Amino acid sequence: MNSTADLLGHHRAELRASGLSDETIAASGIRSETNHAALRLLLTWPAMPKRMSSGIVFRFRDSSGNFNGYSRFKPDAPRKDQNGKSIKYESPRGQPNHIYIPPTTVAALADPSVMLLIPEGEKKTLAGAQAGFACIGLVGVFGWKDSKRERLLPELELIEWKGRPVRIVFDSDITSNPNVLDAECRLAAQLTNRGAIVRVVRLPDGPNGEKMGLDDFLLMHGIDKLWELINAAEPPAAVDSGTAKADASQLDAMCEARRILAASATHKEGHEELLKLKTYRGSFWWYTGTHYREEADTDLEATIIQFLDASFRKLTKTAVSNVSLCLKSETNV
Repeated sequence: MNSTADLLGHHRAELRASGLSDETIAASGIRSETNHAALRLLLTWPAMPKRMSSGIVFRFRDSSGNFNGYSRFKPDAPRKDQNGKSIKYESPRGQPNHIYIPPTTVAALADPSVMLLIPEGEKKTLAGAQAGFACIGLVGVFGWKDSKRERLLPELELIEWKGRPVRIVFDSDITSNPNVLDAECRLAAQLTNRGAIVRVVRLPDGPNGEKMGLDDFLLMHGIDKLWELINAAEPPAAVDSGTAKADASQLDAMCEARRILAASATHKEGHEELLKLKTYRGSFWWYTGTHYREEADTDLEATIIQFLDASFRKLTKTAVSNVSLCLKSETNV
């Protein structure tokens, strides 16, 4: 756990301005960084401008609550994009996106009865968690995607979605920004395909018409008013089913096999997690809860198709067969 002593005064003041307490700040592991060489390594960016050598580092956790080595940086002097707009946060170059998981959310990831709030940004996510909600944050409105492919990040795939209530809480500019609305619809479709009960929360603009995020809303209106918005949340706008899925030509058979195995992990025996699926002498065996029984190839094929159908369109027999072969490779006894 970090201490607020790891933060420069103006960084701590910025976090407090989002309503974050010193306890929340310390538990999150947020720190200041002013070493240019250290930041170049952190962001894998050899040519990082020296004027960006001071800012806030947000460290990311995995679903077990451990820091995973991924961090984002909020520079005091941000650079600008080609349109002159400031780039507020910098992510490590050449690395995939990750979801931001506050320490208080970790236990909720495996319990589908717990409602999850999904805002955009680390400070907003921490503000929601501090208010008592289970929150996972995106690094941007399209931060749920696996690169350019229309599918969830592997970390999101590991969360138990079936039957889970989910509330997407993007910033108030969603009503005037078609790009943000498109991201919301497509994320909602992905989660709905996995069995989640998705609703969207509409935050109002600020008193002067400025954009408002979850942290701003909680600071201005409090938890009770947020609950009112959550209770009034509406179903997301429909999205074309073809748009919500990636083409099966993008399918990585080994990656999908490992996702199936991760989803099939069951109780722990000793220090190892027991997989429901094993391969013995060329045949699949499925754990029933008390013992393993042989699984017919056709039954397993149906399971694979059902799993892949949530993410991919135009599935082929070859794609399903390749995933099946990878499963045998990964589970062979």
